[in-house]
Amino acid sequence: MKIKSSFLVKPHSKVRLSRLSTSEHPGFDDKNATEPVLTAHAKRLSDLQEVLYAGQQKAVLIVLQGMDTAGKDGTWDRSAGGCKVDAQRR
Repeated sequence: MKIKSSFLVKPHSKVRLSRLSTSEHPGFDDKNATEPVLTAHAKRLSDLQEVLYAGQQKAVLIVLQGMDTAGKDGTWDRSAGGCKVDAQRR
């Protein structure tokens, strides 16, 4: 699956979060338009996570940064809630 996104970060590149828009919602007019896409991607992510876990050689790090009540838990639950994770909160 080839992913093209303004949110995709290339390996070993520097990221300046202050330069990224927080109000961008590319390709979706409203919240309901995201449901079928989220469902399909959540299933795919769950399947890929099983493969990574079985191989026990690689890992994925996902960082959700935001102030209290920014919606980090809800974002995770709606996008990848089906994955088994070792959540580290700091």
